[in-house]
Amino acid sequence: MSLLLALLALQSAPARLPETIANPSFERGLEGWRFDFNVGGYRAYPRREVDYSPERAAEGRGWLEIDWASPRGTPPGAWFHVTTRIDARRYRGWAIAFSAAVRLPDHASGAAALTARAIDPGAGARHEQRLRATPTWRRDQLVFAVPRGAVAIELGFLVDGRSGELEADAVRIDILHR
Repeated sequence: MSLLLALLALQSAPARLPETIANPSFERGLEGWRFDFNVGGYRAYPRREVDYSPERAAEGRGWLEIDWASPRGTPPGAWFHVTTRIDARRYRGWAIAFSAAVRLPDHASGAAALTARAIDPGAGARHEQRLRATPTWRRDQLVFAVPRGAVAIELGFLVDGRSGELEADAVRIDILHR
């Protein structure tokens, strides 16, 4: 039965996933990233400055901005998730840190998170690290173990109805230990 689940998981994973995060500083817009939401009104878009400024982008000239576009405010229970998938083979059996430079408005503490999910037919789990508000860029991280059977890892940012805003940049993965 577990062999059948492993074969099904391999079929559902894209054939050629990058080993590391593609477009980690959003220099090429949202290329390599996708989004999902349960209530319309959110939007994710790349921001770009012509000249580098550490007040605008944490690294390079691009960054991701997620916000709520409705003048009526964010409804309770709303959420928006921006993710990318990578190949899990080189990370199997390791603890890794998914990190990003983030900025959040004061009212948004706990309403946005870094997320990670190992796509594993035997023991996949979703991990989440809630973010604290910060007016300046701060690196936050989510540490988790990648199961030995994982075929892909989904990494991303979640914003819920209490916030409606998040800026992210300079995404990376660091291998920690077995």
